[in-house]
Amino acid sequence: MASLIPDFEYDVFISYRQKDNKYDGWVTEFVDNLKKELDATFKEEISVYFDINPHEGLLETHDVNASLKNKLKCLVFIPIISRTYCDPKSFAWEHEFVDFVNQATHDRFGLKVNLPGGNVANRVLPVRIHDLDHTDIKLCESVIGGFLRPVDFVYKETGVNRQLRAKDDDIIKSPGQILYRDQINKVSLAIRELIESLRTSSVQAPLTEREKYDLKEQTRPLTEDALSEGKRKAYTKEKTDTQISGKFRKRLTISGKVKVAVTGIILTAAIVISSILIYNHHSNVRWAREKALPQIEKYYNELNLSAAFDLLRKAGKYISKDSVFKDWVNRTTKKVTILTDPPGADVYIREYSDINGEWENIGKTPVDSIRLPQFSAFGYDALPYSSIYQVRLEKEGYEKVLASTITIIDTLKRKLFKEGTIPRGMVYVEGTWDEDEKLFSNENGFFIDRFEVTNKQFKKFLDEGGYRNRLFWKNEFIKGVEVLTWDQAIAEFTDKTGRSGPSSWEAGDYPNGQDDYPVSGVSWYEAAAYAAFVGKSLPTYDHWISAAGYYYPAYFSFVREKMFKLSNFNGKRPEPVGQNKGVACFGEYDMAGNLREWCYNKTDIGHIFTGAGYDDANYLYGAPTQLPSFDRSPQNGFRCISLINNENVPDSAFREIKAQRGGRDFSKEIPVPEHIFQVYSNQFQYDNTPMNAKIEERDEKPAKWIVEKVSFDVPYAGERIVAFLYLPKNSFPPYQTLIFFPGSYAVNSYDIKDNNVADSFFDYILKSGRAVLFPIYLGTYERKKGAPERIDMPNQSYQYTEWLVKCVKEFRRSVDYLATRGDIDTARIGYYAHSWGCEFAIIPAVEKRLKVNIFILGGFWNTTKAYPEADAFNYVSRVKIPTLMLNGRYDNIIPLDLCALPLYNLLGTTVQDKKLCIYETSHNIPKIEMTREVLNWLDKYLGAVK
Repeated sequence: MASLIPDFEYDVFISYRQKDNKYDGWVTEFVDNLKKELDATFKEEISVYFDINPHEGLLETHDVNASLKNKLKCLVFIPIISRTYCDPKSFAWEHEFVDFVNQATHDRFGLKVNLPGGNVANRVLPVRIHDLDHTDIKLCESVIGGFLRPVDFVYKETGVNRQLRAKDDDIIKSPGQILYRDQINKVSLAIRELIESLRTSSVQAPLTEREKYDLKEQTRPLTEDALSEGKRKAYTKEKTDTQISGKFRKRLTISGKVKVAVTGIILTAAIVISSILIYNHHSNVRWAREKALPQIEKYYNELNLSAAFDLLRKAGKYISKDSVFKDWVNRTTKKVTILTDPPGADVYIREYSDINGEWENIGKTPVDSIRLPQFSAFGYDALPYSSIYQVRLEKEGYEKVLASTITIIDTLKRKLFKEGTIPRGMVYVEGTWDEDEKLFSNENGFFIDRFEVTNKQFKKFLDEGGYRNRLFWKNEFIKGVEVLTWDQAIAEFTDKTGRSGPSSWEAGDYPNGQDDYPVSGVSWYEAAAYAAFVGKSLPTYDHWISAAGYYYPAYFSFVREKMFKLSNFNGKRPEPVGQNKGVACFGEYDMAGNLREWCYNKTDIGHIFTGAGYDDANYLYGAPTQLPSFDRSPQNGFRCISLINNENVPDSAFREIKAQRGGRDFSKEIPVPEHIFQVYSNQFQYDNTPMNAKIEERDEKPAKWIVEKVSFDVPYAGERIVAFLYLPKNSFPPYQTLIFFPGSYAVNSYDIKDNNVADSFFDYILKSGRAVLFPIYLGTYERKKGAPERIDMPNQSYQYTEWLVKCVKEFRRSVDYLATRGDIDTARIGYYAHSWGCEFAIIPAVEKRLKVNIFILGGFWNTTKAYPEADAFNYVSRVKIPTLMLNGRYDNIIPLDLCALPLYNLLGTTVQDKKLCIYETSHNIPKIEMTREVLNWLDKYLGAVK
């Protein structure tokens, strides 16, 4: 069957080394599956040449070029690139790969194809089944004349990299695993894009060099000189030499009249072609100015960096000198330089969240001033509108480097190490944050584990006598105020069956199949002993945040939001190390989420951990949070560091880190009198104006609840508030309802999906048959515009006071909205606040329609203070409704004695209607305990659910 385009023998040619098909018929299976996918992709049948037998019996005596010449006349050439394919002496390489490139380069389409979107593709579509040596990659690229961009079917082990066979799709270790059938589909779609582009261009094929010459000659003015016999003879001879090959050429003679007629025809054709080209150019310019630029502005206003950047690149082909275009380039891009020591490393980049996307090679270091997306017009205060990239650096003979960076950092520099010189499983961090000097010292580079320490690694420590060898236990055992002996301390470190080992293990071993899970349930002392066993140490807090990128606040505060989406904050359990693809600054995995990580530094009650665990609030990432050193919670894990210049590390890195203890002593303050309170509370009143409520979206896909996105007018002019109403599926209306006020993660995030709030904080409420309303308050998530810069801490400014008043009005307006719905029980509405939301204890003091309060990890903020009319301290004693508080004993963000207890004691609620539950935790509450206490409280004060 012939090709879809005349004069071509096949649409697709499959080239491979025969040995790659011998073991399990991989290539045959690939071709069969590709044909099935092509049948589903094209309306017509696609012709595929696949030589299932070696060279179809071609022998040394045969003319190989003549035998394959017609077969190689194909539209798309697919080489199966393996470790053996890249061999200039092999049949497939010499007589198929190289010959196709030579043949395609000179046919009417050429080797490169212009795609409809403005991109350019190669008619060689490589499929790779092995990791290749650097020299093999360069060999391929030297033939195709560009970077090797294959579709990968690279197999290492089940669940890692691309699946090699269809049956591997049935054995998946990771939810993000790329499937074999997805890769087959990618090949099919790439073939379709190439062929459709070729079919379109075949209607108006691009001019060849010969045609360009003809056009130039025929469009000259018809002067006697131009038509002289000598010039005509010279032109005829040149044209004849080009068209006819071999030793013998026929002499072409054309009568004068015919020559004139031909000349006229060619001139007319040239004018038509020239007109078409000019028309097309003007059309593209008009498109760029009238369509592309307005669309770029739209993307700019939507903060859609990638789309604006892509469109800029396309429009730049036609209007690069346009002043408006240049202005948009300056507003939406930033020049970035990438350096390595030593230079000469290949640089590959891709957008941070595009974990399955192709890496783009942008050159060798030094890469100077490449433009990448950044909305610089927003200025420093809008760091999240910069773009973030993963960067891969590769140089032959050196360890590969993975990094992440944002475009507001104009220079990325990394040191390269020769293969085998970096401690196994570690990455290099370029320096250390100096707490005393408040600067990043490049002199103090160090190595840190790429992954958290795993069960398998820790088992070696146990099996080789780690719990019996006192040499590894170098620290004094302090439990509370008591100093324990060696025997007393070791007796504490047992598993579920009483044997030595982490608290999450049984019978001295971890669960089957969890070799690569992070070891969990270890105390600080066990982590420090393991570090000594492997010749490393626990990171100081300064070393940990340096590895995370905290030394550059712009990076740390912004990159973490992208990282959270790719990290384990599932609220349920740890996952294998590296399974989640949130990569930190220097190529480390799982620094956010999965397990908390012990650090070296002492506190007044134990030691510091950071990183946040799978069931912690993600804003604890990077926060120095304290726990007793003997704490062996299942969320506790660690990673190690290896210092290079110990003597250069500043003493401040090893300091004791204490809880936030501001200067405010609530025991010495008195709330304002009642008549002043009435004046303060009046500022939260508003006129009863129309709400114009609307249900924007309704999602019934979740198994346990329905989500409605609603909007309504706020009490002050010019704005509407968006809220998400979660309705349970397992009960009947009218529903008891809680109105949620989130923690400070709502200030740092831009989408409620980033924080997985429903699953983390109120899924159990919905499962109990109650509804939850989650308003997007001013200053949170996508409503940051118009809010003061710092709203997560009280401060004495009128901006903060005005913002707080608006937020309280928005909450009260949300109660108004619930009152308009027939499916809500307005006699049973409660306030449900988490962490930062508990600072708004003003709300239950001024909103009298609430029947119950729940404060999770709440208390006064004691480090800063608002004006009296915006100070929760002056309102709490007016709260009279039943109030439940859940707090951690070792919370160093909201210290129990300084912040939580003063709020609880000041509540105006009667003693029998308020309750404070204290847990042996830091700034988190065990989910099971939270579920038990909150549901019991709601049952008691709102009544049983229907």
